[in-house]
Amino acid sequence: MMELLSLATFESIYQAHHPAIERYLFRLTHDRELAADLAQETFTRALAGLQREDRSVSLTWLYRIALYRVIDLHRRRRVIEMVPFADLAIDAPAGEFDVAATGHDVDFPERLAHFDPFRHAWARLSLTEQQALLQTVLHPKAGGQTARTKMQVSRARRHLRQVWQLEVAA
Repeated sequence: MMELLSLATFESIYQAHHPAIERYLFRLTHDRELAADLAQETFTRALAGLQREDRSVSLTWLYRIALYRVIDLHRRRRVIEMVPFADLAIDAPAGEFDVAATGHDVDFPERLAHFDPFRHAWARLSLTEQQALLQTVLHPKAGGQTARTKMQVSRARRHLRQVWQLEVAA
């Protein structure tokens, strides 16, 4: 059985390669704090790998671990961001339609459809985006949605939010 890696040995590896790995991660992420976090994860993984296997440390091996940390980060970020329609609230003068104040009325979609700023924002969405959003309203608990469908809905909601903010600002 292999001897455990000494702390002094790993510290020398860390000191020698950490700056280069962190710079590499910064070039990939364009975020210094994130690059520092990923560099820590890289060296944590490297230490675990060195404890399990009898291997030497090469800069190439560390770069590969770092790259996989970035790939894993992007996989985690692919989780669908759901944008609630309550975020479409505006400060409406008394008596006017307030999207957030409507609550869960049965006729909420109908009232929303007749609200001019929303109609203008809706018209600026593509037909695909409109269909994706309508499916979530008509069948909110439809199971078996594919990852592609969920991503389309997420993008459509994000685009609707952007268009809505522009419409309200106008």
